Amino acid sequence: LAAALVGIAAGMGVRQAFAALGFAAAAWLILGAFAELVARVRLFRQPWQATRARLGAQPLAVWGAAIAHAGLGVTIAGIAGMALASSAVVAVKPGQTVTVGGYDWTLLGLHDAPGPNYASREAEVRVTRNGQSVALLHPSRHTFTTQRQTVSDTSIATNGLRDLYAVLGDERDGAAVLRLHVNPLAPWIWLGALVMAMGGILSLADRRLRVGAPTRRQRAAQAVPAE
Repeated sequence: LAAALVGIAAGMGVRQAFAALGFAAAAWLILGAFAELVARVRLFRQPWQATRARLGAQPLAVWGAAIAHAGLGVTIAGIAGMALASSAVVAVKPGQTVTVGGYDWTLLGLHDAPGPNYASREAEVRVTRNGQSVALLHPSRHTFTTQRQTVSDTSIATNGLRDLYAVLGDERDGAAVLRLHVNPLAPWIWLGALVMAMGGILSLADRRLRVGAPTRRQRAAQAVPAE
């Protein structure tokens, strides 16, 4: 197995191999999460009415376990996607375009945007792919006059399948330094965590697993006087 993994990494590259293994593990988790549920309801092995009845009779703990494991698979897929992330630090002047991660980033302009207690510089960056507009980002830098501290405000655009980041740096000779990031499947990391939390809540809602519930029933039965 180790030799096979080394061979895969050598043939595909470390990042691509890690992503492929991560996606395989995610698919295994997601499909395996519902394998027990499919077996319990005897899907495709009996009439649909009987399958639906079995499906509705499944305990919440079974649903919770399946959903939680599927959520873990989604999170692993998001982490695997991050292995394919692209980033670059570029110096561009207004009107110039650079390509990062398959996207074209164009600096449209720079302007001042003063606040109540800080001086701010904001960039306008248009992101396109295959000639189609994808996002309009506005990264900025705030310089607080009293603390003499400069803070960068990251601009993020997401569509659920990837995140686009733009961070504004210093300006040099009329050009702005930008840090650009393309993070595939990054939202899935947090989505998977939410799905896992939902699965946990469903499992806890199963009355059979509540601590003390069987004990109360047993005590109630013992309290009934014998005739």
